[in-house]
Amino acid sequence: CKTFSVDSKRFGNRIVMSLTTVFSLGLVMSAITVIILVVLFVVDTFWVQGLPWHKDCTPIYVQFFVKFFIIGVTVLVVAVPEGLPLAVTISLAYSVKKMMKDNNLVRHLDACETMGNATAICSDKTGTLTMNRMTVVQAYVADKHYRNVPEPQLIPAAIMDILVLGISVNSAYTTNIMSPEKEGGLPRQVGNKTECALLGFANDLKRDYQAIRNEIPEEKLYKVYTFNSCRKSMSTVLKNADGSFRMFSKGASEILLKKCSKLLTASGETKVFRPRDRDDMVKKVIEPMASEGLRTICLAYRDFPVSEGEPDWDQENDILTSLTCVCVVGIEDPVRPEVPDAIKKCQRAGITVRMVTGDNINTARAIATKCGILLPGDEFLCMEGKEFNRRIRNEKGEIEQERIDKIWPKLRVLARSSPTDKHTLVKGIIDSTVLEQRQVVAVTGDGTNDGPALKKADVGFAMDSPLKAVQMLWVNLIMDTFASLALATEPPTESLLLRKPYGRNKPLISRTMMKNILGHGVYQLIIIFTLLFVGEQIFDIDSGRYAPLHSPPSEHYTIIFNTFVLLQLFNEINARKIHGERNVFDGIFNNLIFCSIVFGTFIIQIVIVQWGGKPFSCVGLSIDQWLWCTFLGFSSLLWGQLISSIPTKSLRFLKSAGHGTQRQEIPDEELEDMEEMEEIDHAERELRRGQILWFRGLNRIQTQMDVVSAFQSGSSFQERQLRRQPSTSSQQQHDVTNVSSPTHVAFSTTATDANTASSTVGCECVFP
Repeated sequence: CKTFSVDSKRFGNRIVMSLTTVFSLGLVMSAITVIILVVLFVVDTFWVQGLPWHKDCTPIYVQFFVKFFIIGVTVLVVAVPEGLPLAVTISLAYSVKKMMKDNNLVRHLDACETMGNATAICSDKTGTLTMNRMTVVQAYVADKHYRNVPEPQLIPAAIMDILVLGISVNSAYTTNIMSPEKEGGLPRQVGNKTECALLGFANDLKRDYQAIRNEIPEEKLYKVYTFNSCRKSMSTVLKNADGSFRMFSKGASEILLKKCSKLLTASGETKVFRPRDRDDMVKKVIEPMASEGLRTICLAYRDFPVSEGEPDWDQENDILTSLTCVCVVGIEDPVRPEVPDAIKKCQRAGITVRMVTGDNINTARAIATKCGILLPGDEFLCMEGKEFNRRIRNEKGEIEQERIDKIWPKLRVLARSSPTDKHTLVKGIIDSTVLEQRQVVAVTGDGTNDGPALKKADVGFAMDSPLKAVQMLWVNLIMDTFASLALATEPPTESLLLRKPYGRNKPLISRTMMKNILGHGVYQLIIIFTLLFVGEQIFDIDSGRYAPLHSPPSEHYTIIFNTFVLLQLFNEINARKIHGERNVFDGIFNNLIFCSIVFGTFIIQIVIVQWGGKPFSCVGLSIDQWLWCTFLGFSSLLWGQLISSIPTKSLRFLKSAGHGTQRQEIPDEELEDMEEMEEIDHAERELRRGQILWFRGLNRIQTQMDVVSAFQSGSSFQERQLRRQPSTSSQQQHDVTNVSSPTHVAFSTTATDANTASSTVGCECVFP
């Protein structure tokens, strides 16, 4: 699959915009937190308590100011969602791996995101909608139409010799019918599938095409006119022993029959083949075959006698005329069993599927009906490339978008199309402004003829807390990195096909997602603030709000910490479904990574709470306390069901967020530079980004450990940073975009720590 280079930046732009917004909010909240802590400390200590400034107390003042700074840094660290870029990369890479197992090759990671938003699919027929295993099932030969492959004895020997010889030499010698890999299996088709069908036809007639090829090797072929989309035929010239020439031709029946002037009869003689005879054959033979979804191929030949001399082989129009029709065959390429259901799911999801093929219109219409692209009673358009070009061009032969806009919304089948026709249709749909939402076009195809259209197409296939610094960093780790890893590997489900495609400029955070974020944020704040201010009464324990600076851990704050972590763990289950789905457990055991991370995090949380001790500011909790914490955490699932019951449409105050940079917002000179840039290897870039994220993660953990160590030892955080300056500068040189995690863990620290700070200062200064 392939994405257009400028379009592939849109998803990244939306992430950057979201990052910038959330990081700015985090920085503001961090600064406000530090200012409030400092102001409360100064006002309470030197005004309310009326304490004078003592030089002996200066180290203690500094220690508290350092603590306030650490709290501010911690709030900022929590506000930086270092897990989002990692999650995006892992999610896309995980999608690529899953698609690879389905035999889908994705060259660019962001193509996965584009594919999910496709609104239109232009699909080739052969090998995409059909099995690409062709067999001859009908034939018109020796003045008779056989509904099944005829028995060899029914065909006159003279006609049989010409027919098999033409099939054998007028096919690529690399095309072959091989023996089946397993006993009782179907013969293997190697090479061009249409030619394989004809070679298989020769085998069905009990003739050995390989013996003929051995007698006439490829180097003895005098002239070969290879098949292309313009001539819709292939011809091979043999030179006879007497100096004469015989040319064998095969191609689309309605095209090649127009170049036939004779017909080989049952007696082995030729008769005149007039336009009236051709029309009869089209009506009685070709159209019935095509109506059954068969591809019709005409086999013909022409003799060039010695008396006329050697013709000018470069004059192709003169060479490919006055042919003698030998046979017309109907080739079946069965529709893939999974295709009708897949197309039905696409249509239910709001994706329009169009078939663009080189076959004639009758065959294309029959296959489209079998696939479900066309349904009985539909008023959609089916047309050939010639008619399509006539309708979209003005008197000067120029393509007009207005003319295309009158056709493509109802067009479902484009038959007898050239690569240029496919490219024109795709470009016309992409550039159209008929619909309010810009169409995202996916093109599927397996042939070189699909190259221009594949290249043009868009795709060719997450406040405040009384928690300590170390506890905050653990919460940040599970809420950001671990949660991102768990949710990024969520496998796709059938329900994805039930939603309409998103527009290219739609926000990352929808109104429904905003409802979930605000709803759960408010609920968690209520739970945490309730535990903070009346938790000691509920659990009949000592309050931890007025504990001195270096007091031992308290049951009160351990319960708050534990409840907050469990709220996040259970909310990760809610986060699996972000579009209002009820069953958040649906398919949960299909994602072993998610289950492992959630279960592993819960085990580590037990270890931290029960045995973490002073480093994590925790004390062991009783079974009853653990059950209450778990119940409060589990309640977020029940709350999630309540939120899902509220219609998003009724919450008119909700706004979406994370809109991408629009094209008109980009300066002209920057836009020119973007368009002139050569296409880079996205896989290599993503690999490089992943390495940078890994090193940055290690660097961040080291920084957080320094913060904690500085807080515990009272040493200068700046001194520690100076020792790490080289790695910091290195990090700046290879900066990677991050996006924020929820910042609802920073407010009550202000009041709590300020009160604690002023109380402690008063005690230590007045009573040395």
